[in-house]
Amino acid sequence: MKTAFAFRLFLSNLRANRNLNLLSIGIIAFSFFILGLFLLAAKNLELVVEKWGEQIQLVVFLKDSVKGQELRKIESRLKARPELQTLKYVGQEQALTRLKNMLGDKAQVLSGMEQNPLPASFEIQLEKKYRNLQFIENLAAELNNPVKWPGIEQVFYGQNWLKNFLSLCRIFKLLTFAIGGLIFLASAFIVYNTVKLTVYSRREEIGIMKLVGATDGFIRIPFLLEGITQAVSASLLSLFLLWALWLIFHRTLQLPFQLFAMAGISFLDTPQMLGMIAAAAILGILGSMVSFQEFLRV
Repeated sequence: MKTAFAFRLFLSNLRANRNLNLLSIGIIAFSFFILGLFLLAAKNLELVVEKWGEQIQLVVFLKDSVKGQELRKIESRLKARPELQTLKYVGQEQALTRLKNMLGDKAQVLSGMEQNPLPASFEIQLEKKYRNLQFIENLAAELNNPVKWPGIEQVFYGQNWLKNFLSLCRIFKLLTFAIGGLIFLASAFIVYNTVKLTVYSRREEIGIMKLVGATDGFIRIPFLLEGITQAVSASLLSLFLLWALWLIFHRTLQLPFQLFAMAGISFLDTPQMLGMIAAAAILGILGSMVSFQEFLRV
């Protein structure tokens, strides 16, 4: 009975303090919009980095004498390794054709060659969880072992480029965590102070309810519900604004954003959106409970 009355009081307070609630929702929505904007940018930048990560591969150059059964044996041994995502054989003629395409108009310099100097090779792309420097170096060292792999001439994996790329990935993740944490703390601070101002503006109402014998729990329920409603409504509004902004960005994607277009930009996924809504609800509850305590002491 008391809970039902507290809920009716919550609905009555929403109508009676409509303007204050709308203002609070607007302020909280702005803070969550900034947080969501960061998450959206970080996610799509991560897609770009992941797209670059797909370029990490090992090129296994074969000896000229490797033909027929020996070639098939090396291929089957490589295919049996669980860490491989793709394995592609590039013959000598195909390698020469690639080189000519890369040289373009200058390909005529190759016309004087009596024989093809390029070796056949296997191009190896690893599964995502194996794309780290230590594993790649260990794999390259193993494949370069002439005892275990007598048909392999050399293994190339762009050591310098790989080290720089993986260092960039670590810096990106660190910056994402640090900046995201600061933005979240700022959003939490805004939510807390907004809810506190809402409670403060109704301190006389709280005092009167205390004087007529209302318990702390009974008084707290409507304000907790208001805090949750404000925060969740604000998070939903911020998600709608983010979706509208993403839609405009996606439809007007032009040359400056080709990098994103290649990676395939996307909106926040369901767990991220639910996480924002849940975080808003928790902040609304904590903001109401913490800021409410001092006004219960009458």
